Amino acid sequence: MEINTQVAVVSIFGRGHWIAAELARRGIPTTLLDISDQMGFWTPEDWEGPFGFFKSEKLKPTQVERVLEDDSPLMIPQGFTFWLDDGPLELKGPVAKHRLQSLNIPEVVQDYIQGTAPAKDLKILSFEESWLAQFSHAYGSTRASLSPEAMGYGTPAPLFSSFFVKQASRPGLQKSLKWCESHGVQVPPKVSLQDISLSDRKTVAGLEIKTEKSGILKAEQFVFCLTSEEMGMISSKFQKVFFPKGPIEPEWSWMRYRVKLDANFNRDQLPLHFALLDNKNLPWFHENFLVVQASAILAGYDVWTRVPTAQRFNKQYLVDLGNKILAVMNNKIVEGQVEIQSYPQEYEYNYSQVGPGRHPIYSKAVDFKSVAQKEMGNVELDSPETWDHLGWEGMFNSQSEVFEKIKTWWERKEELRIKKELKEQKNLESQR
Repeated sequence: MEINTQVAVVSIFGRGHWIAAELARRGIPTTLLDISDQMGFWTPEDWEGPFGFFKSEKLKPTQVERVLEDDSPLMIPQGFTFWLDDGPLELKGPVAKHRLQSLNIPEVVQDYIQGTAPAKDLKILSFEESWLAQFSHAYGSTRASLSPEAMGYGTPAPLFSSFFVKQASRPGLQKSLKWCESHGVQVPPKVSLQDISLSDRKTVAGLEIKTEKSGILKAEQFVFCLTSEEMGMISSKFQKVFFPKGPIEPEWSWMRYRVKLDANFNRDQLPLHFALLDNKNLPWFHENFLVVQASAILAGYDVWTRVPTAQRFNKQYLVDLGNKILAVMNNKIVEGQVEIQSYPQEYEYNYSQVGPGRHPIYSKAVDFKSVAQKEMGNVELDSPETWDHLGWEGMFNSQSEVFEKIKTWWERKEELRIKKELKEQKNLESQR
């Protein structure tokens, strides 16, 4: 079996679905290879992560459509919500403006987060005045922004936009693949990557795939939506082709605990999603910075925190951290006892079974371009290593750039094809 296409998008857990559909919409023959099953034992909650979805004006209509087409997002009426040491802070609703004023957060900070004020306007502010702007950079950042001073990398998350969360599911992933097909994307079922072939050092010629039948997929352009570590989950050959200097190891990883509240607690008292900053003046990791989201299971909540990657599989470390998380949450939720229902996946499995974390955070010193293979002329790499933020917004921002590159390539190719056809037609006419 041989599959021929113009663009092949290699995706896991829905990462490449928007760009594949957008390319196909433009008439570019595109094939999507979903190899999620090669990435280890992960639950849908781990695919999605804790970041939610901000519906801002910067998103393209088709990107909003992508978010809506699998598992339906749930709107948080209060907007993005904090639980601070002195109580909640909701960024939507009738009391939001008053609460921001009571916290002495100037309007220029709000303007900066909304994209209407430059960063230089914040330089004269104290941390107590600017911490919300700092947080807008740290939240979901792919670079280690663990201290309150976090404005040195990326763009601010649009915290004041309408905010949604998703409870991801396996049927939702399948629905998303069907959505891609509805826009003209070719989606081979239950596919896995076996090998890669190069026509020269600078060009990928094709991929050996296994689906209902084994075969070769040939394309002119390739988009790989995997990190350097995730490449290694396919095979060491893939990793060496694209990252000859070795994979980039993240310094930190987001990890998920599942907790439950006792049956007497009124769940409606808590928002579906909130960021718990126990002390905003201390570093934003471990039990001091938790992202809490209601699960689909009654009385269950997913609690996300940032953990040093070196400790991912240290069971005692995870137990000790879990106890600290419980202490913080039970101190906040005085009316309901919080208990750990399950530890992160890394507590149950080893690296060979789950592989790299789903939501990595890299050192600010890492230069991705110096590590990746520079000579690949027909390959685009798009993953958390190239995003400025984890979650939907960071992915869409990065893929918009990749899309423009491939669209320009396709338009140039079509222009040359049309010129060639016109020239051949003229030659034929002159011979008559």
